[in-house]
Amino acid sequence: MNKFIGIAGLCSLLLLGNACRRQPATDSRNFGVMPKIDSTSQTVAVNPTPIDTTAKTASNAASQPNAARPAVAEVDFRYLTTRSKLSFKGPKQELDNANLTIRARKDSLIWLSVSKLGIEAVRTLITPDSIIVLDKLHKETVAFDFPTLSRQFNFRINFALLQSILLGNLPYPQQAATVASSSETTILSRQQAGPVLVENYISKPNQKLTQVRLTDQPTQNTLQVTYEQFTALATVLFPFTNLITLTYKPKATDQASQTDIQIRHNRVELSDTNPGFPFSVPASYQHRLN
Repeated sequence: MNKFIGIAGLCSLLLLGNACRRQPATDSRNFGVMPKIDSTSQTVAVNPTPIDTTAKTASNAASQPNAARPAVAEVDFRYLTTRSKLSFKGPKQELDNANLTIRARKDSLIWLSVSKLGIEAVRTLITPDSIIVLDKLHKETVAFDFPTLSRQFNFRINFALLQSILLGNLPYPQQAATVASSSETTILSRQQAGPVLVENYISKPNQKLTQVRLTDQPTQNTLQVTYEQFTALATVLFPFTNLITLTYKPKATDQASQTDIQIRHNRVELSDTNPGFPFSVPASYQHRLN
């Protein structure tokens, strides 16, 4: 494992790889300050029960432009905790079957920890305004924002998009969607969000998003997420496998690059109880400016 200071597309999620080199961050940022987090007490029961969501794609289905907007059963939560496995392949680095812990507070925080062979390598804190990465192997920290990340991948990325990818929710509000086509099992719903074309594939049997593809039309950069192994958590279905592919051309080159991520959850908990978001930067760490 080389430098644990990369970002894997949207996705949602900061991972490994030197493919994403940051633009300069300033030392004036307060690295040690955490947003205020409240705490309550009740935990939602978690009883994983795999559910078959096999569905045909809608690419060859008959067009039904006047059909009603599809309803999507989205995941709502206050706090989310997962224990997962992560595999990553970027233009310059690969990682297979690392341990990934995710903690999130809705619309506020995403906390990530990546470890391999029992050693924590990266800890990351994502807020709507900033991203801070601790490279614990090399005792370095990097801070940057979503505009910087978007410029690096030449693709628009923000906190809400990362959160929706993690949950398997629509990346943009349902009311903006129109039905493009429909088969017996799948609805293809399209949205236009500025220059980004969003194609949502929705399973009719369970009303869950099974695949989403975002295309930045000026650059033709794409982000595709496929959801599998839907599992019952109390009254909601949660995708226990996320397959993420980001295909993009960095502004500095005309050569296309691809980043692939697989996240497989072993355990997912939706809770009203604050799981804690431990994050501090030791004084000995260097604030890396790239």
